[in-house]
Amino acid sequence: MSPPKFSVGGLKDLRFSKKESGNCILNSYLVLLKTLSPNSSCLYFLLVYFSLYLFALPAFAEVSLRLKTGQNYGEYLEQIGGRGAVFGNSDPSIQGAGSRITYPNRFTYIGIGMLVQINGWRWESEFDSTLGYVYTGMGKNEDFYWNENSRSQVPGFDTSRWRFRDSGYSFENTDRFIIHNSKTSVLDHRWQNRLERDFFVYKNIHLYGILGLSFYKNYFISYDSSYYAKPNMFGYTANGNSFENKIVELQGGLGFRSKHFSDKLVFDVSFAPLIGLNRSEDHHVARNLHSLHSGFGNGFLTRLESKLHVTDNISFALRYTAHRFYSIGKWTTSGIPTNYEDLAKRLTSNSAGWNWITNKESRWEVYLEYKVK
Repeated sequence: MSPPKFSVGGLKDLRFSKKESGNCILNSYLVLLKTLSPNSSCLYFLLVYFSLYLFALPAFAEVSLRLKTGQNYGEYLEQIGGRGAVFGNSDPSIQGAGSRITYPNRFTYIGIGMLVQINGWRWESEFDSTLGYVYTGMGKNEDFYWNENSRSQVPGFDTSRWRFRDSGYSFENTDRFIIHNSKTSVLDHRWQNRLERDFFVYKNIHLYGILGLSFYKNYFISYDSSYYAKPNMFGYTANGNSFENKIVELQGGLGFRSKHFSDKLVFDVSFAPLIGLNRSEDHHVARNLHSLHSGFGNGFLTRLESKLHVTDNISFALRYTAHRFYSIGKWTTSGIPTNYEDLAKRLTSNSAGWNWITNKESRWEVYLEYKVK
């Protein structure tokens, strides 16, 4: 399903031309590379980097190419506000306000990848993309007030209390006064790199360390939005909002690999905590509200994989991945109409200027691998 095209204010046009989003795998790869950075130097760097795999590695290195596809499940949450933001309301029972947008994150994607193995070292690099906008489901935009029972909780790893909270909902016991329900589409690109090193090998058992670096770039568009506002207001708008998010993650962890039937069948499990930086832009079309977000977060990446070596050169694999990223940061707003000036002032000052970005997802994928060297 193709979403309607509309102006996204400060954001650039999120659509690709038919020429760029064609069915050619190589062209799709180039389109994906171009989205990783606004300047073309990144494209040239990655092309050279990819070529070094094939031509500059030692002769004894094993090099394999991958073609993959998969299904992503989960949701993105964007939350702003807090205690002290009161929308200019004089009601003494209202102690704060905020907003939460939930984007469903279910889509099918394709990708290419490469695996290099040298003397116990393994280097894996993969590119995944939806190639264009795909429908993900119904999203939700909620505006709410804080009352005396409302509270905020830190999602993800909370080092002050030494606990992990696997929930993207930062605010609890709030009173919603506006609810938007919208169709949602996403354009998703990912470049994931992973370095592994065996530190213990006994017969068919391998224990290894992991160092990973991943880049994510997502564009969400909400449209055909219906809303309800207390006490009895209903409405509809064709253009809801757009959301662009970029994440850079650094992962470090451990893995376990076992080989069976003369190395024909391989089972792999790994877990890697992560830290990351994100920057996002949020544009509400109907309200002419444009926000910039930046933050720092944590999470984890865990992976289960089973690989079958069909021949000496051809392998087939099934992989499950669970991924969490919880970010907290500051945000600024511009472009609000006159009657929202107080909202902008209060939401971007002191404790009310915080924002939370959450990516909670899992994915199933299969890939075909061919050893070329």
